[in-house]
Amino acid sequence: LFDERRVFHRPHPSPNTDKGAVESIRKWLDDNGVKP
Repeated sequence: LFDERRVFHRPHPSPNTDKGAVESIRKWLDDNGVKP
C-alpha cells in the first residue's frame, strides 16, 4: 500500500494484535489520507 512496505508486530503464537500495533496502523493510514 502507498508504495511502502510496513511490518507491524504481532506476538506469537497469539493471533491477537496488540494495541501499539493497532495504533501504528491507524496513524499510518491517517497519514496517507485514509479516514474511517
